[in-house]
Amino acid sequence: MNKNNSLVITEYSFNDIKPLNLKNEKELLSSLDVILQNTTDIVIDWKKREASIKRLGGIILGNYGHHQSFIKYFNQKLYLNLSIQMADLRSSLMKEACRITVLAGKELGSLIEPAVEKMLTQYVLYKLSGSANRVISETSANCIYHLVKYVQSNKIIGRVCEQTSSKGNAIRL
Repeated sequence: MNKNNSLVITEYSFNDIKPLNLKNEKELLSSLDVILQNTTDIVIDWKKREASIKRLGGIILGNYGHHQSFIKYFNQKLYLNLSIQMADLRSSLMKEACRITVLAGKELGSLIEPAVEKMLTQYVLYKLSGSANRVISETSANCIYHLVKYVQSNKIIGRVCEQTSSKGNAIRL
């Protein structure tokens, strides 16, 4: 972390996430359902939501991270819940959701392209990068940078390039 407490991704950013080794696909789907329930809205206690997001990171690093069921779940449902947590504006939740999104991009690359494209087209990350809160603004900009780095595709790069004409200085940068 840097002085102002925004998220800066380095090679050590994911060292605290322990891989979850699930027994079977049924346990995977059950875990994903619990994560979805805990991150569906912002009414649930934020510590519980943060723990669920961290658990998602463990699944990504675990034995079912590259499993087709997980990738389908991520691209259809989980990205939306991560976006909801980013938009909560509680900086610790926002940073954790960005960190796990970047981890997913790093580990899964183009397999999560549909989810990353939706996160960029729904402007969640762009809205946050224009936030008056410096921690939130820098964290979301850092997240966008790393998603482009790890999920390299014409669609993702095109979505980012579309923002060069934005009125918001932070978004253009």
